Amino acid sequence: MFEIVNPSEQRCTLRHTLEMTTHGSSIISWPLAFRPMHDSLIKDSLALSQASLSQLSHVQKWTTLVKVLRWLVSKGKAGAQVTPKLTGERIDTSKAVSAAQAIR
Repeated sequence: MFEIVNPSEQRCTLRHTLEMTTHGSSIISWPLAFRPMHDSLIKDSLALSQASLSQLSHVQKWTTLVKVLRWLVSKGKAGAQVTPKLTGERIDTSKAVSAAQAIR
């Protein structure tokens, strides 16, 4: 979830805050598996937000680690990274939503 900070007609800041206390197996699983996937998801979300506002989006390609983790978590069903394109038209977010649902 994002929080909109200092909105104006010309700009706003989207803030994502994650607060957690790790214990047990999450001490290992969070930094090694879930954090890389989480960070990639957030970066993809921000790129999609930029594109939906008809701005040039800054897409960072997934690392090999993230691709492998997504494949493992989805049992081989994870799709390729969806990269928004700046077309001047409304962005179709259905592929991005489907990709996110595939790894749940």
